[in-house]
Amino acid sequence: MPIFSADSDAIVSQSVNVRATCDRLQSESDTLLGQLAELQSVWQGSAAAGFQGVMDQWRSAQLAIQDSLASIGQALNIAGTQYADAEQSAAAMFH
Repeated sequence: MPIFSADSDAIVSQSVNVRATCDRLQSESDTLLGQLAELQSVWQGSAAAGFQGVMDQWRSAQLAIQDSLASIGQALNIAGTQYADAEQSAAAMFH
């Protein structure tokens, strides 16, 4: 049988930190997209179209990172909660 130790509060706390980081990244990305969108009115031609393609690729990658961070945060929260619940259940057996 495996032996393990987990600080459930620390795990849940880190899930909050991951969520906050994800929110900051989203906010900064939205700001950048808003600033770069202004170029559409002043830049046209094949270079502008190429730039738009690069921006679309970046946006896809950025969304994938946000989704990954959200999944990591959610998994940490669930893991921390489950560790705490398991410890409480085990402790209750001896009271």
